[in-house]
Amino acid sequence: MKKRMAGIAHTLQSNLYSLVFCWRNAKGLFFANLFDILFGGLFDPVYLLVTAALFHELEIQGAFIDALKVIGIMAAMLAVRIAWSQLYNTVLKPLLSEKLQAKVQKQLFDKSVQMELERYDDPEFYDSFIMAMGNTGSFAMGAMSNLSAVIKFTFTIIAMVGVLSYVDVTAMLIIVASTVLSAVFTSRIRKISFEREQALIPTSKRASYISRVFRLREHAALLRLSGMGKVLTDDYDDNMRQAAEVEKKYGKRKFLWSMLSGLNGDSVYMSVIILVLYRVIVVGSVALSQFVIVVSANWRFREALEEFVGAVSSLPEQSMHMDKVRMFIHYQPATPAGKAVPPQFENFEMRNVSFGYGDGEDVLKDVSFRFQRGEKTALVGENGAGKSTLIKLMLGLYTPRSGAVLYNGVDIREFDPRLYRERFGVVFQDYAVYAQSVYDNVACGAAGEEARLHFAQAIEFADLRSKVEGLAHGADTVLSREFDDEGVNLSGGEQQKVAIARARFKQADIMVMDEPSSALDPLAEARIKGHVFEGDKDQTVFIISHRLSTTRDASRILVLANGRIIESGVHDELMKIDGRYAEAFLAQAKRYKSPAIGTEA
Repeated sequence: MKKRMAGIAHTLQSNLYSLVFCWRNAKGLFFANLFDILFGGLFDPVYLLVTAALFHELEIQGAFIDALKVIGIMAAMLAVRIAWSQLYNTVLKPLLSEKLQAKVQKQLFDKSVQMELERYDDPEFYDSFIMAMGNTGSFAMGAMSNLSAVIKFTFTIIAMVGVLSYVDVTAMLIIVASTVLSAVFTSRIRKISFEREQALIPTSKRASYISRVFRLREHAALLRLSGMGKVLTDDYDDNMRQAAEVEKKYGKRKFLWSMLSGLNGDSVYMSVIILVLYRVIVVGSVALSQFVIVVSANWRFREALEEFVGAVSSLPEQSMHMDKVRMFIHYQPATPAGKAVPPQFENFEMRNVSFGYGDGEDVLKDVSFRFQRGEKTALVGENGAGKSTLIKLMLGLYTPRSGAVLYNGVDIREFDPRLYRERFGVVFQDYAVYAQSVYDNVACGAAGEEARLHFAQAIEFADLRSKVEGLAHGADTVLSREFDDEGVNLSGGEQQKVAIARARFKQADIMVMDEPSSALDPLAEARIKGHVFEGDKDQTVFIISHRLSTTRDASRILVLANGRIIESGVHDELMKIDGRYAEAFLAQAKRYKSPAIGTEA
């Protein structure tokens, strides 16, 4: 009992929170909905009374003109209701609720960039996040809809029960008993629907992913040139079979309770009509006009009852949806963010850092290194060695299991994360461009004369200037044809140049580049390499690359293997050691050596 009462209290609290949120963020919607609630709640009882007045005129054989007056009042009431309903449902509610939903969505966007990256590796947390993103509408309008149903029903029940009690108490008791059963049935149906929705999240995500692969341009060629399309189609079929099993499991349960609910409603409706008709024809205790009123009241009561029961029974489900959204609106990282402002960069250090994902084994093990302002440090290693993970630890996107990440000798957790990351310009291995202009892709919304100057320097640095100048709209050209017919779709190498220009634009203390030349042709790679290692001598660079020709001019090269730094030094030193770096460098160098003249192929 205590658990049930606590659940009811929590449900009411969630709905109250949603109402307060609506009041604070969309007062226009709040008042428009409140007026709709009051208007709708009062209309049916008043209209029923006017209808009763019309039948009274017929019973007493009143003047025709008096009956016409009553009909005129009924027509005017209906006209006002239709006008308001159309205005509210087609103009006010869509417009105002869209604005409110946008505010909720924006708050979730803001919170998403504050989430620790490891949260994306937690399936339960990530599923909740996906559900929250998909339920902003329910959060914004769910409580308002519930309040509307409750108030409308309150007005309706007072009038209808009064009429039914006056005409036939037994009929009223039958309806009340049906109400209780209806609440039980609908509550079960809502619970089953929510469990079904949660059970379908994994298959829905997978189906969405496969659909996205077939839809996106970057996958089109491979799907036509390989058997991957069949692999994905088979995966989709298997996924849909799993979804069908879920639908079957919950569909059977929902069918049973829905049948009971439908039989309950229809049988009660017909029972009341038969009972009152019996009173009219056999007993003679109810007048024909009273029978008409009871039929009308019964029908309106049933409609209001269904809406009310639906709202009440949906409260737990909607409360769960609201809780998801509310949780992320108030989400705070597990580790409290620092407040300190990072000073100008002098040195960076990783000291005995170890890290692993979730409960898995350590990906990085006791990693230590240090670099100073102006140094060009390179990190090399095989795939899966932990290089990209190391960069994310540098940026404070992950928290090490042990050890410390230090900026100017201070643990980076002491700094404001946003301000700390502003000290870095980053090119990630999985770079991306967005359906925005070239300028916005590089400058990220920055404006002004100085920003334009930095933009020009950035595209020059990234070997992108000639491409931008050749576009029809120059820097204002949109990098996608999905939303703009005059947009362009860049090649993989050109997209990587945009990412490099974006990192350079920040004029940050430290430039971090994770495989920055993986999609570039040799000439473009050579030009950018010259800019990185020979251009700005004061620019601090930390670069990851499999192409050791790119890293050989670094101030220091770190070799990462099996999560550990196993070698460290400049190119010549590492070649003399004749270890892992030398082996990899010589293996790559063989590819560029021409065969001797006269040798046989």
